[in-house]
Amino acid sequence: MGIRVNTIAPSLIRTPLLEGASKQVLDALSAQELYPKRLGEADEIAHVAVTLMENEYLNAEVIRMDGGI
Repeated sequence: MGIRVNTIAPSLIRTPLLEGASKQVLDALSAQELYPKRLGEADEIAHVAVTLMENEYLNAEVIRMDGGI
């Protein structure tokens, strides 16, 4: 009856909310990332979420997805 707890700590992710921002704002936000120099994508977060669920040995982790900020 074990319960595993993992979480994803995302940085700025390109979402419909951010799509409304100007190119200047998006460029400034992307410049903060170390590598890659861009905002994250929702499918990248989803891929890690699936991995967290599929890997039964992974437990008690916080996975930062922040481009190295």
